[in-house]
Amino acid sequence: MRILKLNPEDVEAQVAGLNHCTWLTKFLYKGKDAYPLIDEWIEKESESYWKSEEYLYNPWNHHMCPAAVEMYKLYGVFPVGDSVRSVSPWWFNTDLKTKQKWFSSGGPDSEVGWTMRFFRLRERLKMMKNLAEDPNVIISKQIPPTPSSEAIIPFIDAVVNDKKTRLTLNVLNNGVIEGLPDDVIVEVPVKVSRDGIKREKVGKLHSRLMFHIMIPRWQRMEIILRAFREGDKTSLLLMLMEDHRTKSLEQAKTLIDELLAQPWNSDAREYYR
Repeated sequence: MRILKLNPEDVEAQVAGLNHCTWLTKFLYKGKDAYPLIDEWIEKESESYWKSEEYLYNPWNHHMCPAAVEMYKLYGVFPVGDSVRSVSPWWFNTDLKTKQKWFSSGGPDSEVGWTMRFFRLRERLKMMKNLAEDPNVIISKQIPPTPSSEAIIPFIDAVVNDKKTRLTLNVLNNGVIEGLPDDVIVEVPVKVSRDGIKREKVGKLHSRLMFHIMIPRWQRMEIILRAFREGDKTSLLLMLMEDHRTKSLEQAKTLIDELLAQPWNSDAREYYR
């Protein structure tokens, strides 16, 4: 909304999909379809935005990056949030140079992004340690108790204080997204109150999105779940062999063996046969 210069009060949006795999399934501005505004921005303003300082020097600024735009063209629906990272095609992520083409500074999941993440984490931990050890510091002044973008506090507030709140949460599908089983967890808009959770109907998704993203991710979940329920090590191997990054059968076998050989995986080592 900010990049498109839209008044948030005039926007109606719906975001739906799977966990960390959500898409802009409804986008209205003043009651009219706002997707043409995205198309116009892509055509007229995207290139200049991708050359701006606001975009270039922040690996986490991926919401309107070239990867997001290309995913929109490929799958027919604009990706939202972590989808730009977790669902971006493998050919966007082969090496740092390629990542820098599709994401600002290579994106959060690049050598650049991870270096910055670890540096910020180290500084954050240092600050927390200093605050904890100084009894004279008022922590709320150093870390103001302001709302984050996480949904847990608004969820608790809605249930305990009966504040009818629209949130995007992970819930059983139960027919919300057509084409997925009822017992699959989906991430969709819901209304939360003391009376419980009421799902917002989503319906059909774009066919390319369903067949190339949603169904394959659901099936991978089922494979992992079946492997767990049956303790089937071979199923884990077959799953790895379907990954484009796997170079050989021997490499995949070695990876599984090395993971299971870790001391903290002793129970898993005994379980998977």
